[in-house]
Amino acid sequence: MNGFGYEYKFETFNKVVEVLCKNKHVLEAKHVVLKLKDCSEPDGVTYRWLIYGFCDVSDLIEASKVWNLMVDEGFEPDVDAAEIMLETLFKNNKLDEGLKLFQSMRVKRMDDLGLSTYRLVIKWLCKRGKMGESYMVFEEMQMRGIKPDNEVLGSIIYGLMSRGRVNEAYKVLEGVENADIRVYHGMIKGLLKLKKPSEATQVFRDMIKRGCEPTMHTYVMLLQGHLGKRGRKGKIRW
Repeated sequence: MNGFGYEYKFETFNKVVEVLCKNKHVLEAKHVVLKLKDCSEPDGVTYRWLIYGFCDVSDLIEASKVWNLMVDEGFEPDVDAAEIMLETLFKNNKLDEGLKLFQSMRVKRMDDLGLSTYRLVIKWLCKRGKMGESYMVFEEMQMRGIKPDNEVLGSIIYGLMSRGRVNEAYKVLEGVENADIRVYHGMIKGLLKLKKPSEATQVFRDMIKRGCEPTMHTYVMLLQGHLGKRGRKGKIRW
C-alpha cells in the first residue's frame, strides 16, 4: 500500500520494468525498482528484465552487478537470464567468461539446458574458430538426446569452413536431410571467407535447385564476396 492508499500489484510492477528495459530505459527501470523496493520486493522476473536491459545496452558491469545481487538475494537465475548474459559476453569478445558461465550452468542446472543454450554456445565457438570445443558441446548435446537443428548445423559448417576444413564441411552439408537457408548460409559465408566466390555461387545454385529460396541477405553476401574491395565497379560472373 502506498501513501495514497493504493495497493501495488506485483504483475504491474514487473510489466513496467519489462517495458522500460525493452525500450532501452534500463536506468529508469532500475530507479523504479530501487524506489519501490520497500513496498514491492523484486523477484527473479524483475532481475531478469534488469539483466536483459543492461545487456541490451552492452553494460556488462551493471548486468553483472544485478546478476550477483539476484543470487545474493536467493534467486536462482533461470535459463533465459543466463542466455542473455551468455550472448552479451560472447558479443563483447569475452568468450572465456561466457564459457565459465556455461560451465556453471552445466554443473548446477544441466537438466534445464536445452537446444537454445547449446545453439548459442556452438554458434559463438564456431564463429571464433574453436572447433574442438564446439564439437565437444555438440556431442554432449546429442548424448543428452537433444537433436541439433539447422541453425546449429549451419554454425558447424561455417566453423569448419573458417578453419579451412572444406571437405568436412561438405560432408556435414551432404548429411543434412532437409537443409534450409541457415545451412546454406553457413556454407556460402564460409566459402566467401576463404575467398572462393565462384564456389559459393555454385552452392547458391544448388540451393535454388533444391527448392530453398534465397533471402536478401543471401544476395548481399554474394555481391560483397564477388566485389570484394573493388566496390560496385567490379564485374560479377554468374
